[in-house]
Amino acid sequence: MNSFLSSTKAALTELTSQFGKCKHKPIHLAIGNQACDLDSCVSAVSYAWMKSKLTPGILHVPVMNLERNLFRLRTEVNYIFKELSVEPEHIVFLYNLNLSLFKKLSKDDLTITLLDHHFIQTSNPLIELKSYVTEIIDHRPITHDIPSTIETNIYQVGSCSTLITERILHHLTRDQLIPEIITLTLGAILVDTDNLTAGSKVTPRDVHVVEQMLQISNRNKRDLNALYTSLTKAKFFIEGLNAQDMLLKDPKIIENPSNTFRVMFSTLHQDQKSFFQREDAKNAILSNLETQNLQSWISLSSASIDHEGYKYKPIAVHCPNDEQRERITTALIEAESLDIRLDTDSSERFNYCIFLRMYNCKATRKQLLPVVENLLQS
Repeated sequence: MNSFLSSTKAALTELTSQFGKCKHKPIHLAIGNQACDLDSCVSAVSYAWMKSKLTPGILHVPVMNLERNLFRLRTEVNYIFKELSVEPEHIVFLYNLNLSLFKKLSKDDLTITLLDHHFIQTSNPLIELKSYVTEIIDHRPITHDIPSTIETNIYQVGSCSTLITERILHHLTRDQLIPEIITLTLGAILVDTDNLTAGSKVTPRDVHVVEQMLQISNRNKRDLNALYTSLTKAKFFIEGLNAQDMLLKDPKIIENPSNTFRVMFSTLHQDQKSFFQREDAKNAILSNLETQNLQSWISLSSASIDHEGYKYKPIAVHCPNDEQRERITTALIEAESLDIRLDTDSSERFNYCIFLRMYNCKATRKQLLPVVENLLQS
């Protein structure tokens, strides 16, 4: 895997220096979403690797949709890459590419596959290459129109890596599979489905793919549990991270069509009370609003709290505009399936911030996002 990434990046660097000078082999970019979480990274790497086996006459490049300096905060991705001896310097990051050079290429010389997302935000540099998108593979509900000219493989399964693994198993022989791809795809699926736990996002397709990969790799359930445990531990590792790092460790940004209202959702890998008691929390939130051009920031604690026999997940809604903050809060409370209520007992006091409790502890950020997205669309 390390040699594939190394040679791919080297080839891309060489080709970009030849743009406009001579004929070169076509380029295909496999790009994950801006959260750049484990599923997104694995989908990009695994799909580009598979395509390189099927069409070696094309340079297939996995691209991380993130700034290089933020990659250290994706602790579970760094962990599994290190375990597989993948060196970070061989990874291609979108924000380090000179996209203006790629815009000079013809549609025959450049194609793009979007993985783990199906919409490019206007604030994402990738918007410059939107017309080169020829394929989308995603596992979330469709929220934006997709041109009919784009090939789609969109199904609501637990992990986008499930869809990629199905393709790999269909197109490649058992002998062509390498251990790194098996570990990457299994790890992403397990993390996304809570170790195939019933009641999570897991579907029969996720389970079937994992069973097939287990059979091929001669691994067992104990191996799966060990992989899941190690990745989960790495994902929630926050030692040495400051408040700003905590905001950017697991973020998701949504925006309205005109890009005039942007909201960041941060899954906090620390209990809410401890985070807001950090001395640098206030400055981090305010600085983040400015640097990310945000109008609101919403946090959701990853762990639930047991209070007087009831469990809930803490939510904080920060927005300097009183009316907008009230509208976001109201929309969340009125989403009946989430069972969100005002936290009247919260001891936290923070300017422009409302604290909530979500009693549907099975719900995650994926269920919160559509509520606010619908509000932004209107």
